[in-house]
Amino acid sequence: MPARKGGRKAIKNVTLYETLNWIAFDNIAGPDPHPEEIRGQIGGLIDDLEGLELELWNREQDREEAEEDLFAALRDGDIGARGRFSKTNTRSSSPVDWMNQEYVGHADTRTEIPADFWRREGIDWKSSNVKSTSSEYVDIVLSCDDVFACWPLEDSNGDTPSQDPIPSKKGEKRGRKIRYDDREFLALAVWDAHADSMPEKQSEFVEKMAELLAIVWGEDRVPGETWLKAQVSYIYSLKAKHEHGRQAREKQGISDRPETPA
Repeated sequence: MPARKGGRKAIKNVTLYETLNWIAFDNIAGPDPHPEEIRGQIGGLIDDLEGLELELWNREQDREEAEEDLFAALRDGDIGARGRFSKTNTRSSSPVDWMNQEYVGHADTRTEIPADFWRREGIDWKSSNVKSTSSEYVDIVLSCDDVFACWPLEDSNGDTPSQDPIPSKKGEKRGRKIRYDDREFLALAVWDAHADSMPEKQSEFVEKMAELLAIVWGEDRVPGETWLKAQVSYIYSLKAKHEHGRQAREKQGISDRPETPA
């Protein structure tokens, strides 16, 4: 069962925002290390600043995926949540109006939030609130046991605990997504490009890396096409930047080279 950062005491409930952090980063307090700590951990394969940008970009992708996964679980009724309910003073059909309405008289106790109440555009993750056109739930919490059952923590070998993930009402099984080592992937991509050049088409490199990872990581650990495309797309997005630096480096090398005596 997750414990709050800074303490060992197990907790019964986690907020909506803490649940999001748990799914995305395995830590209810948020990603760790924080951005300012990352610089000292970036290896020598890539520039420090580029490594920081890559880490932050990956974090944003993890958070977006976690938002979609958690929203789907709440909407489908695969996991329950409770919050303090309140109605608005006036009703409005305008999305602009209802997003800015004031809510009064929140209930003192939390009640179960109906699955059909959840709307993606009405969720304020950081505040742990959700709004509709005429009411809202605030201070939303989820059972820690339910969250852990839906998204179990991987062990040191990258495997999930022995219990099966709880089935969703659509017949699918929910479980913590496999987390891939993007830094190792980048290192393997560098060596693959060194040995066999970089294909012009991203799709070809995605296919090559998938074949390589099936051997290195194992066929059952090969990332999905979406993950591979995201990593390869980031590499190719820096092509022009690399070419500019490479050409400048070559010019500098020529100008700094000592002349050969006649």
